Amino acid sequence: MQVDHGSFFQFFVLSNILLETIICEFTKEIPFPKHVDSVEHSLIWAVKIKDVDHDIFNLDISRQSGDTRNIHDHVVFQFSSNSENKQSNFPLAQKITNDCKLVYIETIDILKDTYLLGFDIDKLHHFNSTYDNSSSILKSYSTLHTKLLHKHYTQHIPDLSFNFIRDSLSHCLERHPMVEWFSQQNIRRRTKRETPFHFVDPFFKLQWHLINNKRKDMDINVTGVWERNLTGQGVTVAVVDDGVEWNNLDLKDNYNSAGSWDLNSNDPDPSPSASKDSNHHGTRCAGEIAAVPNSYCAVGVAYRAQFSGLKVLDGPMTDSLEGQAFNKNLQINDIYSCSWGPDDDGKTVDGPHVLAKAAMQYGIDFGRHGFGSIFVVASGNGGRFQDNCNYDGYANSIYTVTVGAVDEEGNMPFYAEKCASMLAVTFSSGTSNHRSIVTTDWTLKGGGGCTTTHSGTSAAAPLAAGMLALMLQARPCLTWRDIQYLIIMTAQKVDVDHSEWKRNQAGLYHSHKHGFGLMKAWRLVNAAKVWETVPWITSYLYSSEGIHLQIPKGTNQPLTITHTVTEEDITGLNLFILEHIQLFVTITHPCRGKLEIVLTCPSGTHSIVATPRAADRSDKGFQDWAFSTVRCWGEDPIGVWNITITDHDTRTYGAGYIQNWKLKLYGTWITKQQFADRKSRIEEAMDGRFLDDSYQLPCPKAGLDAPPKHPLSPKLLKFLVLASIFCLVMALYETFEYAVCYRDEKKAQRQKMMANLQNQQPSRNKTTDEADQSESQRLLDTESDTAISMETFDVRENVPDFEDGTDNQENSELQQLITN
Repeated sequence: MQVDHGSFFQFFVLSNILLETIICEFTKEIPFPKHVDSVEHSLIWAVKIKDVDHDIFNLDISRQSGDTRNIHDHVVFQFSSNSENKQSNFPLAQKITNDCKLVYIETIDILKDTYLLGFDIDKLHHFNSTYDNSSSILKSYSTLHTKLLHKHYTQHIPDLSFNFIRDSLSHCLERHPMVEWFSQQNIRRRTKRETPFHFVDPFFKLQWHLINNKRKDMDINVTGVWERNLTGQGVTVAVVDDGVEWNNLDLKDNYNSAGSWDLNSNDPDPSPSASKDSNHHGTRCAGEIAAVPNSYCAVGVAYRAQFSGLKVLDGPMTDSLEGQAFNKNLQINDIYSCSWGPDDDGKTVDGPHVLAKAAMQYGIDFGRHGFGSIFVVASGNGGRFQDNCNYDGYANSIYTVTVGAVDEEGNMPFYAEKCASMLAVTFSSGTSNHRSIVTTDWTLKGGGGCTTTHSGTSAAAPLAAGMLALMLQARPCLTWRDIQYLIIMTAQKVDVDHSEWKRNQAGLYHSHKHGFGLMKAWRLVNAAKVWETVPWITSYLYSSEGIHLQIPKGTNQPLTITHTVTEEDITGLNLFILEHIQLFVTITHPCRGKLEIVLTCPSGTHSIVATPRAADRSDKGFQDWAFSTVRCWGEDPIGVWNITITDHDTRTYGAGYIQNWKLKLYGTWITKQQFADRKSRIEEAMDGRFLDDSYQLPCPKAGLDAPPKHPLSPKLLKFLVLASIFCLVMALYETFEYAVCYRDEKKAQRQKMMANLQNQQPSRNKTTDEADQSESQRLLDTESDTAISMETFDVRENVPDFEDGTDNQENSELQQLITN
């Protein structure tokens, strides 16, 4: 007896379905079939029908025997209460189901003429010849959507057949003349968010800057980034400070020994010395960046990033030491976090000197395999002394990311400094009523390994460095200038009523208190995903000639200097929009703290680059000091630039003079429209759609690595020194010998040369050939082998013999003049 395998199989499937329906009516959570789960697709499509007159297709539903059994009764039920749908294109949907071996599931009410269609399991024989369709399976339409995903319908279909069916039906819908569009329904994983992070760190709940339960908008908004597995992995942040307790339980798993060094003691261990109570600073900063999620203390912003320690503040600081720190292991360290700078006493004007400046420029040229090292610096804590971070050469450098601070309410703390060169702010401490930053602490000198009192812009800069690490994981090929652009274009305004926000010509808002605004991890990372590398940087420089202009006393009559940048001035520079602006000034004044300098761009955007400081009574003035501003970012460089210098002193001190000034404009060849398009693109990306790992813009080719440095060995240095000494001694000996020992020989040679000249006089009337032959013969016949020094030749010896004639006569006269 022959067994009908097809009927037997259908009976088995039907029995299982009915059994499961009776037991639980599909109310329990149904597991995804393995094939559907692996390919992340179901056999269900959302189909939009074209809005056409379906009569032209001459459809006769009554003639469609067999297939209508699956939908006709349900059609009447589905549309009986909806007059609009009765007039819809449902007959066309019915034809599509028949043509493409699909079955109607339900109507999608939110879109007109859109239906959910699924694969008809009864038509499997169209795709698999071994399947017998002699008996039908009745379907319950109320559960059909679920059943088409259920294992009883799909797990018996081989993987290859499943993919073939999926591709065939998609192709049928794609070429069907009645389908406007269709969308295959993907299996999408969704997880409950009752407990999004399972951090058991005891102080994690106190880290309000990460998750602020009191004010939802007053944190760095990082949790959504973490949910997408962006945690700084693959990025190394160097903490340039007083050392890092890298074996701390909260840090050791993320420690990068290859990028670390103790520059104070010149050894590879950057552990802090317990000789000073303040040497916990670097450990605290490292904890903000990369503290490990565990059962100890707290969590870092980029808790899977690595950190290295560069110990440099536990001893006397020199220019060369700073330079070494900025370039140490620059192919390992991606970001350099520097929570320090010159004294914030309201009277200091200082910054990086020759070697440190060169090191910073070297880092942005060759660091990170040519994409540029990222230098994050704190703006300073001199606000209570009326200090301004434009007097800090690290904060106003074009190569740094200058970060200020706001308290947990978004206001400027009492210690924060104003600055026209500040890019942005992030969170730190405020008054005694505000919370400070919670982070890892050292265990030396009685430290408990965790602190709730980290404060100042020292705490703000590491938070920014951690957010930049998240950005570099999302897009590793961001250049140092890309980072600046993204901070500027994503920062959000805070303290709107009291911060004097200025909207510039490019539509960017900047405040001297808060830069371009508050840094948010979510905005930065989403923007990084869609950002295209900016073109190369270009610059224009104007330098005044030597001037000596007196600065009038009093605020009513400031000195105003104007300079017009024309289109011809920047022709060929590709300087379409501005970035950093630098104003170099040399000013003499008996009390420089009385001076105020304002730079105004052609658009009218003004920047207070130098503010009066009561504590600054120095008479040294400014010696080619570079003030900078970012407030004109994105604007047009062409037009009239104004420099306004005000002396707030009236009679106490003598007059001040500006001796020289230079204006340097940095920018690039992005057009204004392209700049606006980039801003729009960033805002479109804020919904997180591009954070999927599969989305990645192509990266530009990396630049050159730093050229290898081959230090000279001690042996080679000794050899070069000895060789140099030997050469010097020989040179002195030869000089002395020639000057002293050969005096008589030189006199004799001189007399002989004079005699030869006298003997040549009778030959002047001979022909040139005869004279030359006689002279040649005479030189050959001489038996003297004494060397003739070049210094002993008289100029008359170079006069040639001439033949008779006009030319000879003129030359004879010339000879006569020479001999006389």
